[in-house]
Amino acid sequence: MDFIFKDMRKLFFLFSLTIYLSVFTHAQVKKQLPCLDKKFSVVVHIFKDSLGNSGVKESDIISNLTSVSSYFSKICVSFEVCEFRYINNFLYNQSTIGRDDYWKQVQQLYNVKNRINIYYVADISPSAAGIADLGAICRTDSLGIRVNKQSVFSNRVLVHEMGHYFGLKHTFVETRTTELVDGTNSLITADEIEDTPADPYVPSDVLLMGNYINFQKKRECEFIYKTMPYAVDAKGKFYAPLVGNIMSYYPEKCDCGFTDGQYLKMAATYMSNPKMW
Repeated sequence: MDFIFKDMRKLFFLFSLTIYLSVFTHAQVKKQLPCLDKKFSVVVHIFKDSLGNSGVKESDIISNLTSVSSYFSKICVSFEVCEFRYINNFLYNQSTIGRDDYWKQVQQLYNVKNRINIYYVADISPSAAGIADLGAICRTDSLGIRVNKQSVFSNRVLVHEMGHYFGLKHTFVETRTTELVDGTNSLITADEIEDTPADPYVPSDVLLMGNYINFQKKRECEFIYKTMPYAVDAKGKFYAPLVGNIMSYYPEKCDCGFTDGQYLKMAATYMSNPKMW
């Protein structure tokens, strides 16, 4: 009888283990990031100045795109330059390209269909490192990305703008955030992604980064946020944003990539209209 009881316990244990492994495996598969298995072709447009100077090196741009590919590799996406185009119209090399009317002109004149079009200019208005059309990867008119030529010295700028191009918003909002630290409204505010914690950063505070980040040596990426009463959310909970998130505005040295939720969002944006590619 005792022998039978032991056998039954063994069978129960094996059955329980099987169920556990099945559930565990299912959970792992459910969380697995998709593999888009896609290499995107990029047309780089470089506007020359009034003296005919390009003001940017092709090698620096290629280096930036290599960095973008490394960040997007988790969803099996990479980018390569298929063509460099030099444009003598120096009107668009200035801040005019930041205006909606001029940006439409540029797209009509120079965009290449079914390619990611990146425009390098001397200045973007307002003084921005880059501007990307949100979610343009799934739009048949392609739109594009504008990058300040000085930004080639920062790999982060193009990665950040490509995030926008694939549908990602900033981790913060343009005014004081209403996102709650406990995440209960994360899907309807800020970037609308669940695994990016509430971020209280405000763009107008660009010169007040010391209120957010500890600039002491070896602690530069520690979030401190000194400015009260905005250190806490509407429920009185202290913020703890991901200062290393690519879609934040915190220092580049803190960068550590995208979250799984952001990868899923980018993949979903592309898959909503993959035929154009």
